[in-house]
Amino acid sequence: MVVFSFNILNKDGGLVFHKEFSKAQSVDLRLASSFHVMSTIAVQISPVPKSSGIEEFVSEAFKLLCMQTRTGVKFYVITDPSHATPLLKALLQSAYEAYVDYVLKDPFYAIDQPIRGEKFAYVLARLVEASP
Repeated sequence: MVVFSFNILNKDGGLVFHKEFSKAQSVDLRLASSFHVMSTIAVQISPVPKSSGIEEFVSEAFKLLCMQTRTGVKFYVITDPSHATPLLKALLQSAYEAYVDYVLKDPFYAIDQPIRGEKFAYVLARLVEASP
């Protein structure tokens, strides 16, 4: 699987983690703040009650898949558009579990601040490499 980048947004839309895995397709960092705004608007205009916003965005150049936690933190991965959504959802779930284990349980991490833990970045890189 070709993962271009992996990002985490805090509940206020601030980018707290960004990791590029492929230089072949560089997606601008402005996408993070734009995505949060578009997702927030989608929640407000959605006819479905308690919508979580945009979950998947597909273009000719990339596919963006988002998973929002109950606390409002958004995990999203940007990949090649040909990748299967179930595999990406499994990757996001595994990344969330690593986030809980290596970021939230870190006594030196302050909520909503940038994630600088090397262990989390290492585990995330292994998850991306192990993805089919």
